[in-house]
Amino acid sequence: KFDLKEIGNGFFMVKFNTEESKANVIDGVPWKIGDRYLLVRQWTSDFNTEKELFKTMVWARILSLNFVYYDESFLWTLASAIGHPVKVDLDTLRVEYGRFARVCVDIDIRYPATGKIGINGEWYEVQYEEKYFPIDRHSIGTQST
Repeated sequence: KFDLKEIGNGFFMVKFNTEESKANVIDGVPWKIGDRYLLVRQWTSDFNTEKELFKTMVWARILSLNFVYYDESFLWTLASAIGHPVKVDLDTLRVEYGRFARVCVDIDIRYPATGKIGINGEWYEVQYEEKYFPIDRHSIGTQST
């Protein structure tokens, strides 16, 4: 369950009653209604509907990452090379995937997405689960109770 409030200029804030509900929304990124993508991001106290919103959450896969790096704190550090870390996928932490590590990050859509990251001289390709397309200025900010 959640509360949805319009906060002006085509922006909405969603207030979740539980962390689980919030996690379900983040896990479902990217969100699309018809042919429109919703830009989803964590709520910040300095959010201003008069400014253009350029950040959104995306799931990124770090391909062929050595299992020695499947440590949550290391993956958070690695995710920070892609964007602002939001979440490390639980299946990644359980090593359910053998081909990639999956992290959710806030990225700035004004700039090209990071395509590769280097660790100790080895380069790993970064792949995004779905191309993000900023359409209009519709967004959902999230805030837990």
